[in-house]
Amino acid sequence: KDLIVTLLSEDGSLIRAVAKGARKPGGSHAAQAELFTPLAALLAEGRSLDVLCEARREQGVASVELSLEQSACCAAVAELITLVAQEGLAQRRLFELARASFDALAGSDGASALLLCAAALWKVTAQAGFRPALDSCAVCGASLQGAGGQREMPFSALEGGALCDGCRNRPDAAPQ
Repeated sequence: KDLIVTLLSEDGSLIRAVAKGARKPGGSHAAQAELFTPLAALLAEGRSLDVLCEARREQGVASVELSLEQSACCAAVAELITLVAQEGLAQRRLFELARASFDALAGSDGASALLLCAAALWKVTAQAGFRPALDSCAVCGASLQGAGGQREMPFSALEGGALCDGCRNRPDAAPQ
């Protein structure tokens, strides 16, 4: 009846821990080990996984209060964060970004949740070091300076940025 949880610490590093008794009704960690919930936690170092000894919910998102759209968006952001975060690697901005994203998604309505989710995913991706090329063509490297405000430029997610006139006919290019 134990549960393995993945936590993002305040320094932005990933922690995997065992919450003993979390699946038992009335267990000590049953209410605290919720998705997207900020915790004040006390961990004990284990052999392969840490052990969650104590947990107290803090102010923030409570997954039971989220709509289906909000929950789906939070899940997408959380999944990407767990792919970007690493055990033992401090990335303080990642924790702040996660907390702000979950708070914004919890306060949104269904229509704006998708836009906030997309923005959060882009920010997490940028935090990982992947940023789209917008000032030069992502394929050939030609400068796109001066053309940005005058017309729409095609964007290729596969190539990772905006495309020049010579490269705009790629099958994956979408108008920006």
